[in-house]
Amino acid sequence: METEPVRKFKSRIAGKNSDVEIYRDRIEWYQHSSITRSRKGSEMIPVRSISSVTTRKDGLVFAEVSVITSGNSIDFRVSKPEAKEIAELIHRLVLDPDSVPRSSGGAPTSSYIAARNAGASPAEASGVTPPPPPPPVRSTPVPMPPGTPAGWHPDPVGGHELRYWDGGRWTEHVSTAGTQSTSPI
Repeated sequence: METEPVRKFKSRIAGKNSDVEIYRDRIEWYQHSSITRSRKGSEMIPVRSISSVTTRKDGLVFAEVSVITSGNSIDFRVSKPEAKEIAELIHRLVLDPDSVPRSSGGAPTSSYIAARNAGASPAEASGVTPPPPPPPVRSTPVPMPPGTPAGWHPDPVGGHELRYWDGGRWTEHVSTAGTQSTSPI
């Protein structure tokens, strides 16, 4: 089990202030007592159980990042720019955990802050190699091997990041940058 978070942030979860820590293998959050400011409760989602991540606007300044598993869903309310970064990080952890570098404490380093202030993207500032360009759009999807379980997989057509495989065929349900939509095959 990872001991150092890749990312830490503060969020409102179910109307309560929470500290959230994203590790390479799990997401944990802690809610605080409003009187004593001590930890009141905590929850954890293993990254391997995440089936989808979506973002949606929540007013002028905020957005919600929804992390969906087969038995649970949690909404993190954060600033819009932070929502995009968090959703991208969780997508990378779900699809390729080895693409996310291990952290040395979870807090941004002074070199990261300086790079961000100089206009670098979050990926450039953290030294993460940006993902390769999307593959070209194919006219027919690549079939899945027999017995592949239902779930979100890289889009075989190439027009989106993910497409839902229902266990027997590709569906019109797609996801790009955490936003779900439909796109015919």
